[in-house]
Amino acid sequence: MDTDLKEILNRIKSLKEDFEMLQDGRWSLNYSDDSDNLEASIENCDKIIKAVERLNKTKDGKVDV
Repeated sequence: MDTDLKEILNRIKSLKEDFEMLQDGRWSLNYSDDSDNLEASIENCDKIIKAVERLNKTKDGKVDV
């Protein structure tokens, strides 16, 4: 599997877990090390977008997003 696809899959799984924690009440705004859960989720979204843009660019030489 392509590296970008693996990255996208892993980050989407992480985001899914975040939503499941929100749904069942396990969500905490901070990790145990005081880093920000919400910021980490937003960063995952940004990294997914970048990976998709890279895939799209390699597919046909330009970004159509």
